[in-house]
Amino acid sequence: LLKLSADLHYKDCSVEREILCRRLQLDVNRKVDELSFGNRKKVAIVSALQHQPKLLILDEPTSGLDPLMQREFFHIIRERNEQGATVFLSSHVLSEIQRNCTRAAIREGRIIACDRVEALSKTNAKRISVQGQVSLDSLEEIRDLKENDGVFSFLYGGDIHRLLETLSAGTITDLSISDPDLDEIFLHYYENGGEQV
Repeated sequence: LLKLSADLHYKDCSVEREILCRRLQLDVNRKVDELSFGNRKKVAIVSALQHQPKLLILDEPTSGLDPLMQREFFHIIRERNEQGATVFLSSHVLSEIQRNCTRAAIREGRIIACDRVEALSKTNAKRISVQGQVSLDSLEEIRDLKENDGVFSFLYGGDIHRLLETLSAGTITDLSISDPDLDEIFLHYYENGGEQV
């Protein structure tokens, strides 16, 4: 044991620690127990990153950070990744995953989907929002139908021409068609036991 401890090399992290504290606007003159939750989170981030590890496993790292600090945190993480660090990030804020990660996994006791974020986001379904007087009864491929003040919103996985024919039989004042976001895909996987949207 003495031989092992004598062989350990300690890394001076003071320069990197100062840089991280400055970037995260952390007041180093205050004691940790005097800090807010968000500032304690900054201390944890600095502690985790100051020695420049090659593997980062981060669980909900941005909770408690204001939006400017969240943005700066992800700048730092992207820089570390570009320098060769591998980053595993767990977050319930799926928009963070969609904006900042290249791959994503969805798990429910086991991994039920894992792919590049773009591939997970590309589905057969489209998010439809239509305003006006329309009848959607003949469309069986509709999921997650919601109506609010004459605006119908739903996921549609069928033939787009059939959808447009059905909608054109009514009176439409506004229509938008988009890809579902990662939040919707995530929820769909949970609700349907891993079945593709």
